[in-house]
Amino acid sequence: MKTRPLLFSLFFSFIATSSYAGDFFVEDTATLIETLNIANCGDSVVLNNGRYADVKFESSKNCSAGKGIIVVASNPGQVEFTGDVDITLSGRYFELSGIAFKYGTRTNAKGDLITVAGKRNRITNNKFDDFDNQDGAWIKLKGQYNRIDHNEFSGKRSVGSYINIDIAKGKPSYHLVDYNYFTRPLLGSNGGSAARVGHGSMHNYKSRTIFEHNVFDNQNGEAEIVSIKSSENIFRNNTFLNSRGHLSLRQGKRNLVIDNYFLGNGQTKQTGVFIRGEDHVVFNNYFYNMKPTAADKDYATVAFGASTTTPDSNRAAKGLNPYHYPKTQNAFLLNNTFFKSRYSAVYIGSQYDVNDSKNRTTLPENLTIANNHIFRAEKALDQAQSQSSHRFAENYVAKISDNDSLLGFEPAVMRVQLSQGVRIPTTAARNNYQDLSQYITEMKLFKSSWGEYKQFKTRLSQVQHSGFILPTDSDGQVLRPLTKSDVGVTW
Repeated sequence: MKTRPLLFSLFFSFIATSSYAGDFFVEDTATLIETLNIANCGDSVVLNNGRYADVKFESSKNCSAGKGIIVVASNPGQVEFTGDVDITLSGRYFELSGIAFKYGTRTNAKGDLITVAGKRNRITNNKFDDFDNQDGAWIKLKGQYNRIDHNEFSGKRSVGSYINIDIAKGKPSYHLVDYNYFTRPLLGSNGGSAARVGHGSMHNYKSRTIFEHNVFDNQNGEAEIVSIKSSENIFRNNTFLNSRGHLSLRQGKRNLVIDNYFLGNGQTKQTGVFIRGEDHVVFNNYFYNMKPTAADKDYATVAFGASTTTPDSNRAAKGLNPYHYPKTQNAFLLNNTFFKSRYSAVYIGSQYDVNDSKNRTTLPENLTIANNHIFRAEKALDQAQSQSSHRFAENYVAKISDNDSLLGFEPAVMRVQLSQGVRIPTTAARNNYQDLSQYITEMKLFKSSWGEYKQFKTRLSQVQHSGFILPTDSDGQVLRPLTKSDVGVTW
């Protein structure tokens, strides 16, 4: 049964039965475009069942809350946008809902199916499936305070993420990407991620985008399930299910990864989080049955990557980060649970000295790894080279094949308990924990003015255990791993 907010369900029940008095009904592309040209703020454009070919329009009207322009299918899923589609939302409070995007034949050079700019626009309850072979994103997200929610993305066979987010200098995005379902076949090259947040030229820009309550299910396009190349983003309460790759903190600073489930089925290249950049925090995540590979020295559930030593002047001239792989430092790995990890649960210096032009010969520095539980792994911790700058405290392990890996981790008796359908290794040693409040003054993300980080600060100061605990929502309800039935479209 789908679990989504009551108001959301009531809204779609209403639009399926309402007479839409005073609004516009359309039944073909030409009428849709004509109607949008005359529609005013507060109008709804209702699409009758059918196939709408070559839909191209830009909406630039600046509306207000409760009085936006809504384009909605009269019966969600029974309206198809096909052919050469090109939609741009550059105004405010425009909503597109209930559409099936399929059978595309685009030929435009830019490749973006929908560009969402402006402010407070929304793409919701739509299904994007194997649209066409055009390179580029299916949704390019710009502007501020836009929302992408309750959509399904599947079957992309061309280069480009499902969602690309571009950030303007000095203008944080504040986007929300939530309750979406992502799945993708193997692309075989770079450009197969579910989403890219920022670009090499934006690594220092504050994005402040939140990804929450999404499912990444067999998201196998490339090694980066999501690629973060900007600063100050939050990934929380997402489920990564049987996906070939990792959540990649590729560039940027002060990103937070919290309360996520990473669940594998034992297939090769399923892993957790790859960390580069500075001042990131990975807190209270659950990793189960991860199976990375030894290819390119990338063999851990959570990997702290080696970085480029020599800056590239050609990249700098293009406005990109001159360090292709930026230095990994001052990151925190706190209160996570690792249950079944091939190779190492944690690796420091991943991809060190890989034989290519990227010159990855600088090792991570000043890492803090505390309050983690590791149960059943070949190694708890491995390093390209030992570094004295790292701190380890109150990490507990059981059933580790290679005892040489226990530096910084204490053996403990663990047993697996079933809690709310989640198998969690637990130990009496969980009552021995590192007081995380002592790290708060060191964490650069708390110097940010973003209110979301202030909430995390309160939670961090209240930790009185080691290992992962089931997260809860604001009403105290346990947030278990999500499935396809919990997210995506209502139809």
